[in-house]
Amino acid sequence: MAVHSTRTGWAPVVFAATASTSMTRRAVWWHQTWIDRTPAAPCTLEGRFESGAMRLEGQRPGAKPGDVQLHRITWTPLADGKVRQLWETSPDGKTWSEAFDGLYTRTK
Repeated sequence: MAVHSTRTGWAPVVFAATASTSMTRRAVWWHQTWIDRTPAAPCTLEGRFESGAMRLEGQRPGAKPGDVQLHRITWTPLADGKVRQLWETSPDGKTWSEAFDGLYTRTK
């Protein structure tokens, strides 16, 4: 299965990104690649649904040569039917900063 999405918005600067998400049938393992205004540095994430949440983790090159920026995106279903998406980044895997925190609601 594969999903393709395109997003634009403000965060806090204008951004545009394209994500391709795919799932393997055997392992139920998700793979997502984000390409934004720095196409030479895509963000590649992988993960699975377990312990009540979908979590993908990955990395992309950092701002300086040789640096790596870690990414972690978690989607958590909430009791009211909404889904929370928390996207965090880290320079070292120890300290994490919120990049995006949003709620998705089902449309009728």
